[in-house]
Amino acid sequence: MAIIVRKANLETEMPVLMDTLLRNRERYEDDDVFHERFEWAYLKNPHGKAIAWVVEDDKTGEVVGFTAGFPRKMSVNGKDSYAWNCADFSIDKKYRALGVAVKLRRAAKEGVDSGEIPFLYAHPNDRMAAVHERVGHHQIGLMKRYAALLRLDRKIMNYVKLPILGRFFGFFAQPIVHVALPQPKIRDKSLKFEFVEKQPFGDEFNAFYDEMRQHYPVSGYRDADYLTWRFIECPLYQVDTLKVYRDGKLRGYALVGSLFSMAQIADIVVAPEDGVLESLMAQVFKIYRKKGISTLSIKLHESNPLVADLAKFGFRERDDATSKVMAYANESNGLHKHVLDPNAWYMTVGDRDI
Repeated sequence: MAIIVRKANLETEMPVLMDTLLRNRERYEDDDVFHERFEWAYLKNPHGKAIAWVVEDDKTGEVVGFTAGFPRKMSVNGKDSYAWNCADFSIDKKYRALGVAVKLRRAAKEGVDSGEIPFLYAHPNDRMAAVHERVGHHQIGLMKRYAALLRLDRKIMNYVKLPILGRFFGFFAQPIVHVALPQPKIRDKSLKFEFVEKQPFGDEFNAFYDEMRQHYPVSGYRDADYLTWRFIECPLYQVDTLKVYRDGKLRGYALVGSLFSMAQIADIVVAPEDGVLESLMAQVFKIYRKKGISTLSIKLHESNPLVADLAKFGFRERDDATSKVMAYANESNGLHKHVLDPNAWYMTVGDRDI
């Protein structure tokens, strides 16, 4: 049995890709949101249309697997570049022992080697991380989840069956959170905040990212068009935005999505100035505590400079969402020394595929 790897035609083969993913990923359902997600992710990305490779059984002509790369404008050592954010790796079960995964993963690597794009990165599960390593990709660290407790009433309800009793005990126990756990505080009263719910991003984010990119050797562009596409137009979820200003100038933001009693910071960028991060986090705590959120979490690359600061504010590492980060850059383009340096990246969960 021979396997053919080729580029997909997105204009005609999107249904084939969707069917392949549905066959192999239990997390998806064949509904309107699933179809909207494909059109949004593959065709509407402001940084460019996706690229996909399919594998065919040469005897039947049937597509039995595929993978994709979503273009992402990047800043590497202060200069503009592009990468593929790799995603949607999917292979039919009967073909998984035939080296198909390696051939499919190698197709993306060859795209980098040929100069089609400068580099790629991905967030595979453990099984797929081994395939990445086999074709020559490099692990550049781990994504980890960190969480902070905001309220006790939801936790108490796990042990007290009557909701009214849970709220009663939670009300009186809540001060324990403030006393026993570290809590961020607004130390600079001159800082101003603006909280908006699920609104597009403005030009101030372009100027802010142009400034902030100079602090990080490798980071994904966070221009207004990309942020609006990624976090507001996304059919799967949208975020609220908390902005912090100093002297009328944007100095940081946190993008937060919430579900039931949990909230997650999907992206956060803060100017490295005294008091800005702590004040921003204090405001996040205040807003989402009032919304009834019991736990606030964030997923970050383990080398993200925010990790140490967030620990001071009560965030603790959780071991339920750790995953590897892989990257590849050909030495010929000179970017590899930055791209393959784990300490060079500024990465949040918002930099992952979706």
